[in-house]
Amino acid sequence: MAWTQLTVKRRAPTLYKFAKLFFANTSLPVPRMLLGKPVLTHYRLLNSKQTEPHVLRWIAMTLRSGDVCFDVGAHHGWMSMIAARKVGRKGSVVAFEPAPALSEFLSYIKRVNRLTQLSIVSKAVADSDLRGVRFRLVGDGNSFMNALSATQIPERVCGRTVVIEVETVALDTFSRISGLIPNLIKIDTEGAELWICRGAKHLLTNHHPALIIATHPLWLPEGHNIEEIFDLLKSCGYRIVESVLSRYGDAEFGDYLLVAG
Repeated sequence: MAWTQLTVKRRAPTLYKFAKLFFANTSLPVPRMLLGKPVLTHYRLLNSKQTEPHVLRWIAMTLRSGDVCFDVGAHHGWMSMIAARKVGRKGSVVAFEPAPALSEFLSYIKRVNRLTQLSIVSKAVADSDLRGVRFRLVGDGNSFMNALSATQIPERVCGRTVVIEVETVALDTFSRISGLIPNLIKIDTEGAELWICRGAKHLLTNHHPALIIATHPLWLPEGHNIEEIFDLLKSCGYRIVESVLSRYGDAEFGDYLLVAG
């Protein structure tokens, strides 16, 4: 049985350090395992943890060959890669990611894995189409806590931040212009969930894609609440079929798989 990266790190630390140094000084991609199958990624993601295995599983079990997936908040691209694998060359995956550092990672994995079915949109998704919208980057932008700057992630939690200006797009607008109708929408955006759902109301009401949504109650913009998100989804005919909850302080964070009907 082939050794995993963690096994090599534990049993052959010298070899692991050499490999890490080697990849850091070349442009060669790093092999990783993703749901039991090999993929290639950037050397800076050698130690990147593949979080939310349940979300990876939901994506894998929901998508079929030829499907369309919108990955909103694509981050390091693990979920986009699973989606691309499932939809195949006849399908389409659109990764929305406004953070420049993360968009570069996505472009890299698209190239080295030859994912012609993957498109990258370097915009934030919201409820309207605007330019010059403030977007907060944590550190150099290689972070899962980047967010539209109106969201209230405390500085003591996220550390040093930089605000840049980005374009926003509503999923209804993107779908109309591109002609793509998603079979699945995954949303993980540190507080912008209500804006995104409002901007996708036509898709949700008329086309009923499956929906995977992560909720971040502590980081919602002022005036937003979790109940309002689920009230909107219920009005579009959605129900929760699976969920995974976790505690952060006094708040309950959740990942949800929803379908219409």
